[in-house]
Amino acid sequence: MLMGSTCPVPPLSPHRFAHVFLNPVLFFLFMTGSGFYAPAAAHDMIPGVSGFPARVLHPFIIIEHFLCLMIAGLIAGAYAGRPVWRSILVLIGGLTVGFAAQAVIPIIEILWMLPLVAAVVAGLLVLAAPRLPFLAWAGVIFALGFAVGLETDPEGVLMIDAARTLGGLVVAGSLLLALVAVPLSRSGLAWVKTMVRILGSWITAIATMVLALNFQ
Repeated sequence: MLMGSTCPVPPLSPHRFAHVFLNPVLFFLFMTGSGFYAPAAAHDMIPGVSGFPARVLHPFIIIEHFLCLMIAGLIAGAYAGRPVWRSILVLIGGLTVGFAAQAVIPIIEILWMLPLVAAVVAGLLVLAAPRLPFLAWAGVIFALGFAVGLETDPEGVLMIDAARTLGGLVVAGSLLLALVAVPLSRSGLAWVKTMVRILGSWITAIATMVLALNFQ
């Protein structure tokens, strides 16, 4: 090849897309469904990790929060349209409003189910894949963020503790949504939406399974 010439970038094949994106996603979903992300540890601090890093990692180890953020990423990447930053802002708004709503909504034990129910409903929407405008999908993403925010307890009693908890939640939610949505939105492949529907069905099944296990 002559110096200075450019090599065309080959299209992203299904095999390479699965290697780069699908395999890690399926791994996380498998570990979530197999109990690696234990619901019993939902509001415990991560052993060996403290401060702001623990607050950032918190949503990644809570099964109901992780599933909500995953399904929000799938919606943002496959249905809500580009640019992805619009969906990130909507998610941040939902997380913030939900977190702040703890001050006015009575805390009842049944609220722990809200993120799982939201994940089931959103997963069914992804599976059905209806043609909806951005505002409709944005409403789903906002609701998912609201459910996660409302069910996230502040790691302390001071205002600074609440601010740090919300900050970690926003960072984690934005990061996970971007990691899922950006590759999907840029793939341009027809079969990607079929893959998204499959992942949506996985998330629905896992969330339903967790709900069922907690009612045994």
